[in-house]
Amino acid sequence: MHFEQDFIGEHRDVFERIVARAHKVAVVIFVITFLAYGVAAWMAFNEQPWVALILATLAYLFFRQFRLVSLGLARTGLRGETGTAEPLKALDLALEEEGAHAVLSEVENHLRAIDEDEPGDPGEESAGPSRRGATGETGEGPRGGDRDGS
Repeated sequence: MHFEQDFIGEHRDVFERIVARAHKVAVVIFVITFLAYGVAAWMAFNEQPWVALILATLAYLFFRQFRLVSLGLARTGLRGETGTAEPLKALDLALEEEGAHAVLSEVENHLRAIDEDEPGDPGEESAGPSRRGATGETGEGPRGGDRDGS
């Protein structure tokens, strides 16, 4: 483990912003990758197999790095803001020791644990979804966790 629960809690806002930005960038990378695969298929059907092969290979290599790229871009967007230096330094040190997937998973698990430990607001229903649950990151949406849609 690279992070203490207290450290994540102390810098919760920064880590939540990093995770949210990393997920947004990952979605963009997925879209770009699959668009590139589509263009590669189109090129293959237009009798340009070498261009298609090169484009598909580049798209695949780009896709393989999506976690590192998305986390890197998320961190870059926060550099220079007040209060972000210490958490970003800790994140950089963790990334030197382990891969982006392991580090991002650890941060998300700590944030999820913090959300579960927090008592609800007095005006809030105790059975209502947490702030994180309302965004769908825990698999529970506004329907209260009803996953089958009925």
